[in-house]
Amino acid sequence: MTRVAAGSQSSLQPGLVRFTLLHAFAWLLLANLIGDGLALLLLFPHAGHFLGPLTYGRWMPVHMNAELYGWVALPLVAWLFPLYRLQSATAATLARAAVWLWTIALAAGALDWLHGRVTGKLFLDWSGYPRMLFPVALGMLWLALAIAYGQGRSSVPRMHRLLAGSGLLLLAAVPFLLYRATDPAIYPAVNPSTGGPTGASQLESSLAVVLILFVLPLSLVRRQPLRGRVRVVVALNVGYFLLELAVLAMLPRMSGGVDASHHLPVEYLAVLSLLPWAILTPAYLECFCWPAAARRWLWATEAWWALLVVAGCISFLPGVLDRIKFTDALVAHSILAMAGFVTSLLLVVAIVLLGETGARLDGRWSFWTWNMATLLYVVLFSAAGWVEGADPAFTMVPGAMRNGLYLLRLLQGLAMTAAGADWLVQLTGAQSCRQAESAAATLSSQTVRIEPPTHSQRNDKGEETSMKKRLLLGYQLVAGGSDAATGAALLVAPRLTLGWMGLTVAPEPIVFLQYIGVFVLAVGLSYWLVAFSSQPMAATRWRTQWEITALVRTLVAAFVLVELARHALEPRWISVVLTDGLYAGLQWTGLRLGWLMPQAIPEARFHG
Repeated sequence: MTRVAAGSQSSLQPGLVRFTLLHAFAWLLLANLIGDGLALLLLFPHAGHFLGPLTYGRWMPVHMNAELYGWVALPLVAWLFPLYRLQSATAATLARAAVWLWTIALAAGALDWLHGRVTGKLFLDWSGYPRMLFPVALGMLWLALAIAYGQGRSSVPRMHRLLAGSGLLLLAAVPFLLYRATDPAIYPAVNPSTGGPTGASQLESSLAVVLILFVLPLSLVRRQPLRGRVRVVVALNVGYFLLELAVLAMLPRMSGGVDASHHLPVEYLAVLSLLPWAILTPAYLECFCWPAAARRWLWATEAWWALLVVAGCISFLPGVLDRIKFTDALVAHSILAMAGFVTSLLLVVAIVLLGETGARLDGRWSFWTWNMATLLYVVLFSAAGWVEGADPAFTMVPGAMRNGLYLLRLLQGLAMTAAGADWLVQLTGAQSCRQAESAAATLSSQTVRIEPPTHSQRNDKGEETSMKKRLLLGYQLVAGGSDAATGAALLVAPRLTLGWMGLTVAPEPIVFLQYIGVFVLAVGLSYWLVAFSSQPMAATRWRTQWEITALVRTLVAAFVLVELARHALEPRWISVVLTDGLYAGLQWTGLRLGWLMPQAIPEARFHG
């Protein structure tokens, strides 16, 4: 692994980190807009009549999963790219395709959740077709990192190589673990007194966050010399972390089992043992040399972390948790964690990864708007939850106090949405500003004499063409891979595949479904056949393949749509309409706009 310092982005394929962060900030804005809609429904419940079946309960998993898998996860994905030195076009193209597939899978999941298909497990609502698609995106991302690791392993120290390889092994298990965890029949340890997490699970998840906070600074910025105060702080953090691991290992035995109540002294004392981290972790973060643009968000991260640890320990105490369970106080705690601590940390990561461009995310207005709105929300709804614990009707029956709180909730949400929109605008405008400055510099340096293009100008044109090639190759990989995987699954395990897609009616005999699988597999492989072809007239081959598959997809989407309207197919077949319709629309548009000109066709090859 390697440190990501400001200015080190030249080692990456152009714009890969920024591209991933754009997806992240777009999901943040979308999730916040949905949150505003939910706040509006709480204030005016009768407005739900205009939404029909798209009720509050259906929008809530979309809001929460967009925040987690869109906003929280993608900046960490962007952090992995410089960490593994994605320098080759192959790895960068595959990574870009993985990010697109990530977004497509999350959008497909959102449609599924809006149809009311959830597992009932918080943040693990993946089911049906999206449950397969999202692990595929994770697998593509892992493959890109593995390619980059294989290409750059000889140029890094042995210790860094071992750490990066170990990280790859751990990441390889993530798609399988996520798929397994989404099984509705599997549940974690449960606190029998509340139905929520146990003290052991709280300690385990908190230590996982502490570990992330250990690793992130080491890979992002330079540490101060390991002497004096810095040596003491690092030693205290490492020593206490090892002690906490020992406590975690002994906790199930001391609690008499994994499903333990928070009324057991050993359980709430284990959670209270987290209190020193409110001081140790901020002290550790201050041992690093952070860029000036990230300092403000770093201080916010440290403050929110300390408040989160203290609030979490207090809320788990007997008597306190019994009163605030299932109230707005727990919602306030989740806002404290996600909007306060996690968002501040991700802003630090984004600013460091973007280098000079990252300073655009350090706007004073958006900083104070976001943090003050979050703080006000946490304070007001913690108090509201405490009242609600004694009087459940407080938030159920409309009243002046209740309506006033929900109005403030809506206004706070709108303020946070405005801040999120500002970050997205600043990020999208950064590249335009750099291009304008480059163009102005070029014009000012020109003379009357006409000169041939400079090396820099040729590079700019080459980068633009190279970007188009990578996008086209990425599309071929994603479109072909999704069809090939679906077709192979229908061929090998047709009934199981239908179950994954959430379908219950299978044709008899089943060989007809396998026959369809062969057709779908062939369509998918046709994308890869032209993408990695070494024969001449590649542009003609690409256009022919796009025309044929676009026609096939259009007819399939139209047929399925008609049969859905006739109620001859199950509603979940809508995923076929959406997928084939999207691919067909992209290809017809590309053919119309000339995306497949000869100079834009990637000269891709398989390398051994």
